[in-house]
Amino acid sequence: MATPPVQISYVNKSYEDERREILSRAPIVSKGVWTDLNNTELLVALVELMLGSSDMMRFYLDHQANEAYLQTARERNNVISLCNQLSHRMRSWTPSSGSVTVRLTSSINGYILIPKYTKFWSIEGLPYFSVKDVILSESTPIVDILLLQGLVQSKTYKSTGQPDQRFLIPSDQVGEGSITVEVDGKAWTEVDDHFVLSGISSEHYMLELGSDGHLYVVFGDGVFGLVPSEGSKIVIRWGDTQGPLGNVAENHIVRFDRTPENVEIQCSSSFSGGSTPESIAKAKKLAPMLLRSVWKAVTPDDFAALAENYPGVKQAKVLDINDFPLYSFRMSYHDVWVAVIPSDGGQLSDSTRADILEYLEKRKYVTCNLNIVNVEYVDVDIDVTVYKKSNYSSQYVESKVVDAINNLFVVATSPTAQYRLYGSVDGLVIGEDLRYSDLVTVINSVDGVAYIQLDSPTSDVLVNSQQIPRLGSLTLNVLDAVEVVQ
Repeated sequence: MATPPVQISYVNKSYEDERREILSRAPIVSKGVWTDLNNTELLVALVELMLGSSDMMRFYLDHQANEAYLQTARERNNVISLCNQLSHRMRSWTPSSGSVTVRLTSSINGYILIPKYTKFWSIEGLPYFSVKDVILSESTPIVDILLLQGLVQSKTYKSTGQPDQRFLIPSDQVGEGSITVEVDGKAWTEVDDHFVLSGISSEHYMLELGSDGHLYVVFGDGVFGLVPSEGSKIVIRWGDTQGPLGNVAENHIVRFDRTPENVEIQCSSSFSGGSTPESIAKAKKLAPMLLRSVWKAVTPDDFAALAENYPGVKQAKVLDINDFPLYSFRMSYHDVWVAVIPSDGGQLSDSTRADILEYLEKRKYVTCNLNIVNVEYVDVDIDVTVYKKSNYSSQYVESKVVDAINNLFVVATSPTAQYRLYGSVDGLVIGEDLRYSDLVTVINSVDGVAYIQLDSPTSDVLVNSQQIPRLGSLTLNVLDAVEVVQ
């Protein structure tokens, strides 16, 4: 009688299941010769060695397959490459921006020049630099100077005259928006459309994020974008930034290098917009949305996706005439407001708002009147008494309740893309009320909580289209629960 063929399920990828299945069939295949299936047997060891090797190979095959798709990729270099295919360049570090006001303290003859790249310092010892030349004189004794946080660096290259030249920016903390490129002393213009609108003589360059995480300066091919001539001197300057550490409060800029005797700092604005590199999670949300918008802002989702792609923006909400009461006359049918939350929370600085507006103006439809506005925060004061179970300490329950409440007030990142991908949003969204029931549920769900008494708020926290809830004061009392004896 012929031995029946042995069929191992090809969809079974579990090491333990395959081992069990092979060893259970061993007596049949060996016609009763191999019946001792003790772990010390040589043949059992060989089976385990074979299965171990195949299990490892399958892991790497599955890993390679997962890394080929944006939504399942986990390694940053692969996510960068996949986003590049969708024309989405993941953002690097973003410097905070703001302004400082300087003034003359006495009369002068002529003028005083504060040159571009002058270094300023904050109370915290962080460096900032000016982005353009500023002149003080008798007619303009007080001026505002736009600053970016960072330490100015530079790298010089020589052009080969070949098309599609690519030059590395040798730094791990390059600040987006601080990069300038000069060819033979003349500043060239950055574009982000892959030179589609660049002509033969267009002095344009593009920034490209390599899979190694470094930024590269890329020039055109001679048809789409001018090629720097052979031997041309290419100087790349940028600011090495500390990202969110540069988001300092008002009047924290206290001095600057080479300060003339009759010039002093009068005041400085708050600085905002500083952020760390774009996360993998945010890139997975934004890239499909940006591809859908084709880099043009027409629908509300397009405006939101493009705004949230701007460095230093955590969340954006588009407002139109339908978001305000009838006959309020706050907006017309051609007005579009984009309410923005910076990555560090709080409010936008004037310079960051102007940069976002300039970025979106290039992409909006012609008849649109665009405005960038701050969100309005609605502080939610919480007064709650928590009754804990007897086998939990008060300190443990208190810390867990505080963490749960803080997590409830986390602002969602790119909620428009989150909802489109997953059908839900993780975090608070501009224009959405905070439900009383959600607050109660979150506190009651904490490990060790028996029941609670919530004295404030007493109902849903309602907000308008431009507002978002924010945690105000928190009064928390932890008491022992009264146990009912049956």
